Amino acid sequence: MSALAAEVSIKAPASPSVVQALNAPGRESHGTASAAMSAAHRTLATWLQRCLREGAYRTHVKAVEALPLAIIERQLQEALEQGADDGVDDARRELLAELLQLEDLSSRLAARVGLDPERQRIYDTLVIAGLDALQHMAELGVEWTAQRASIDPLTGLPGRGALQRRLIAEHALLRRHGGSSTLMLIDLDRFKPINDLYGHLAGDRFLRAFASELRGVLRPYDGAFRYGGDEFIVLLPQTSLHDGASVLARLRERLATQPLLQTPRASIHAAFSAGCALLESSRSVVQTISDADRQLYAAKAGVSPQAAS
Repeated sequence: MSALAAEVSIKAPASPSVVQALNAPGRESHGTASAAMSAAHRTLATWLQRCLREGAYRTHVKAVEALPLAIIERQLQEALEQGADDGVDDARRELLAELLQLEDLSSRLAARVGLDPERQRIYDTLVIAGLDALQHMAELGVEWTAQRASIDPLTGLPGRGALQRRLIAEHALLRRHGGSSTLMLIDLDRFKPINDLYGHLAGDRFLRAFASELRGVLRPYDGAFRYGGDEFIVLLPQTSLHDGASVLARLRERLATQPLLQTPRASIHAAFSAGCALLESSRSVVQTISDADRQLYAAKAGVSPQAAS
């Protein structure tokens, strides 16, 4: 086997860890998309390995198998069709251009016979280009994974990865400059019956509409995050619990004016329960989330915030 063949190394990138309090299993799953990305990487790697094996027998060179470009394109599309930002889309276009070059090289190689120098040059170029494409696909997978950790593809809100970074940064600011920020944990009431009665697609539309209404009551520098399933976290910098209560009141008023979901059978309005806690320099982020969670459960149980403290 040529020295080029010995360069092949396929390693799966490790996923980044997150703070334990923010890393509890969510209701949503990205398994299908992750499997599609892995399948695209595996398809390209398998094809390249076959090319390398054929190159090991230069005295009896066979025609290189055609690149399964359509299969790889479909797998990438399945993996990246939701929530891809401009950076990921640009990386995907660059990768597809490299794959088109590979397809052209394999066609040119198959058209030549014998062991002439030009055929060897095409083969070596194909191996180098294939290794580059394989590496770039791995990099695209890392970039895609990082993005999906930051942006929820269903609601368009930042997800747990972005929430972790924002809370750590906000807590650092409070330690330096003082003051407090309000953290609100919001849980939609009676969401499961929507999925059960009208289907999960209707439930998805309901969640997207709620996220849009939530953004509408916030200031530009406030933060709204999808925490998991039908739970959301809102961060209001440099505010009091009274300010947080005012935001929740505006959100309830906004939701009361029109239904979030209109079906042939019903007009569905949103209702929610919420827990609020102060993020301060003297209390950790994890403590603050725990306090908000305790207030949320008290609200769902009809207990006053004072009794839940």
